Amino acid sequence: MRTPGIRNIGLGLCIFLGLSLGGLNASPERAFPEHILRGTNFGISGGYPGHYSPEDVAFFANSWKGNAVRVLINDIVPATWPYKPDEQTVQDVFRAIDLCLDQGLYTIFSTSTSFDNNDNLFSNTALKAAYVDFWQQVATRYAGSGPFAYDILNEPHDNLADTQWSPYAVNLTAAIRAIDSVHTIIVEPPGWGWPDGFDNLKPTGDSNTVYSFHFYGPMDFTHQRNGGQMMATTEAQWKSRIYPGTIEGEYWDKAKLKDSIRKAVSFRERN
Repeated sequence: MRTPGIRNIGLGLCIFLGLSLGGLNASPERAFPEHILRGTNFGISGGYPGHYSPEDVAFFANSWKGNAVRVLINDIVPATWPYKPDEQTVQDVFRAIDLCLDQGLYTIFSTSTSFDNNDNLFSNTALKAAYVDFWQQVATRYAGSGPFAYDILNEPHDNLADTQWSPYAVNLTAAIRAIDSVHTIIVEPPGWGWPDGFDNLKPTGDSNTVYSFHFYGPMDFTHQRNGGQMMATTEAQWKSRIYPGTIEGEYWDKAKLKDSIRKAVSFRERN
């Protein structure tokens, strides 16, 4: 149901199953929150940031009782030379982040570059350098801010991610830490951020990092697909997808869900 006053807030369940490797005994301002986060994904694309208003964000915080947001925009650093972000888009994104911080929301900023072809990112020295430069711009702006976190690459993927993402995450972390020693950094595994990607992720060595994963299984249930299109099912189709039950040829229940995130838990235990 659309609520009057809420415009263009892309809602998605935002679950932070944080795997922090130390550092949470530091000062409260630097630590990933100990309280439960009730949040959403604020998706931004194609002029979208300008549609957020102070009233929208206040309604989310005060009426929906949300206390966290993940502001996401893919490809903020273009994958074409000279790899320079559009300044108006950057300012619109910063404005959206500022609106969330003004409400005291734990605000996670996530972005990417070359999202349609991450191999292009991992094999392109100049693009990787430009992406580092952008994160340093973000860190310069938000180092002294309120509750904020850096989600340094949304859903790393493609062939080179398995070997190239871990060392590049170390470089991105060092670039941010050269400016901001306070706020938490979030690292997702390769393989689109899914739990299996933890097989190919190494900790960065930063003590104030949370390792976060994305999980949407089974996709045919969580995304209500029809013919390959998300959110396109008829009422009869979505009612036919029962949990617990057989979905996409597999039986899904609590045990299946537990097994599906097993590699994330193993990563936490190893480290």
